[in-house]
Amino acid sequence: MNDIIESKPQPHTRASGPQPIYPNDYESAWRMAVAISKSGLAPKGIQTPEAIFTAMQLGAEVGLSPMSALQNIAVVNGRPTIWGDAQLALVRASGQLEDFIETRTGEGDALVAKCIAKRVGYATPSEASFSVEDAKKAGLWGKDGPWKTNPKRMLQMRARAFALRDGFTDILKGIYSTEEARDIPAMVDVTPMASTEDLNKEFLSGEEKPTAVSVPVSGQTQARSEPIAENVPPFLASTPEKDELSPAMELNSLMEAIERAEPKARVALFLERNGQELFEKTGSNKKTAEVLKKLGVNVITGE
Repeated sequence: MNDIIESKPQPHTRASGPQPIYPNDYESAWRMAVAISKSGLAPKGIQTPEAIFTAMQLGAEVGLSPMSALQNIAVVNGRPTIWGDAQLALVRASGQLEDFIETRTGEGDALVAKCIAKRVGYATPSEASFSVEDAKKAGLWGKDGPWKTNPKRMLQMRARAFALRDGFTDILKGIYSTEEARDIPAMVDVTPMASTEDLNKEFLSGEEKPTAVSVPVSGQTQARSEPIAENVPPFLASTPEKDELSPAMELNSLMEAIERAEPKARVALFLERNGQELFEKTGSNKKTAEVLKKLGVNVITGE
């Protein structure tokens, strides 16, 4: 079975009627971003004035109006992307698209989506295809989400993204389609860390003796004379007694102290060894349990 999805687009014409507002300087763009943020109409992930301002700027560089930019730009793994339909709209609006054809051929595992986009003045069109076999190799076929609920559409959008990005790089500025970017695994920091054996040697060597310091608690500074455990990182060498906490240690205070601690590997090992004791010494409160959990340390809360 062959499906011709789209063919021979009509020449682009600017829509009549009211036109969108375009800010013409930094100040007006910022005021617009603030207004949109306060309206509550900004999409999830682009809700602060700073994020809205950045999305508007990116949209302006590729040809999207401010509100169109907010509706068609999505942040995926920290990178801005553009939905596939908006990519096609931008290419059509450029006046550089002479012919555009999308097809689906075959059934079942033989299904293949193909996209042909011919640019004005070029003899050879940009062609791309994406098949069920390609999706299986990439670990996408049957994946939860749109690949399971609308697989034919996902094949189509992947082929379209390849063809448009290859043939119209100057228009799309190399920005990935949202549909494609969502399937790219997030980058992971693979910087090797010191082994547990090396860390144990460092802790037990006695070369560094922690000095007593104070940890901010509820806006005040309090200290205790003895450390919680031997070889405690300096930022935790003095922790308030349970009955001194009023209120208990705040989450932000503990997080700030951890951010100041160096090296992070020593902090991690200390928390792994002494997390439960730290939790009990700081009042066994939920906020401390929460920050320890974020650091990968589970404690017994008694609930």
